[in-house]
Order: sequence, then structure tokens, then C-alpha cells
Amino acid sequence: MPTTLLSTLEEGWQFGHSTSGKSCPVCTCVVCGCESVGKTQLLASLTGRLPVPENFRGSTVACETYRDGDLSWTDTPGIVRESDTLATRSALEQIGSADRVMIVVRADRAAEELPALLTTTAGKSGFVTLTFADRISKESQRLTEELSQALGVPVFPVDARKLKPNEASAIREA
Repeated sequence: MPTTLLSTLEEGWQFGHSTSGKSCPVCTCVVCGCESVGKTQLLASLTGRLPVPENFRGSTVACETYRDGDLSWTDTPGIVRESDTLATRSALEQIGSADRVMIVVRADRAAEELPALLTTTAGKSGFVTLTFADRISKESQRLTEELSQALGVPVFPVDARKLKPNEASAIREA
């Protein structure tokens, strides 16, 4: 992650503080991000529920819920900025009604994708997951701690296809 993202955040982007998934009987967590960032794969790895493989960009076209103990994860279609498609509107509606939000961005594109998503989710409790973490340098992975401090929420760099048990636990508890 380039420092340009951190300097952008210091200019006033705000995101709500994370809350524990145990604070309500069944917490709803909406998973949002741009197209093709690995939201569905991440949820499949978290819940053990396999996605239907698709071979085209933005293959999630409607919101789908995954139950995981006392968590209810809502997978949303990719948000296309400056778009008023039914899928984008549906994703934005889900964000508004959620207890918390997991923003998912590609680790190698966080500087481009994260600022608009932070604006979209402003004021909601949540956290950030960086997918494709295996494609960034070790130095960039170390910058995730600075990003977490700047946002005031946990940031998890992961490989969604090879999610480790400790990563899955940390995400559930965020």
C-alpha cells in the first residue's frame, strides 16, 4: 500500500469503530467492495460454503446471505462508483441496514479502491480486509498496521483462497 493512501486518509476520511460480533444475538455484516475483489471467495472460505464458479467479471449480481454461527454475512455485488445500477443500489441499501461492514479491497489496488468505499460506508462500524495479499511486497504488508491505526479499525491482509484458521477467527471477532 503506498503512503498516498495513508495521506489521503489523514485528510479526513472517517470510518466507524469496530464492534465485536458478540454484542448482538445475530449480527449482520455486509461485505462490500468493488467488482472482482474476492468478496464471494472470502465468504466461502469463512463459512465453508462454496461459491458457484463463474468465469466473468462481477459475477455476484444479487445480495446473498451466509450464516456463520451468530454472524450473518451478506455478500453484495461489486459497487460500481458513479453507477445507478440495480445491483449497486441493492448493495448500498444493505450497507445502510447492517450492524457492521467489512470493506474488501484488493491489497494491490487499495489506494484506488478504498477512499470511495470509506465514503460510502462512513459512520458504520466495521473493518477492512485486503485480499490478494500474496501479491504485494512484505513492506506493503507491514503498512497495513499503519492503515489500521489511521482508520481506527482492524485491517486484515489475506489470501481469500487460502484463508488461515487464525485469520478467519480474527475476521469473525473484528
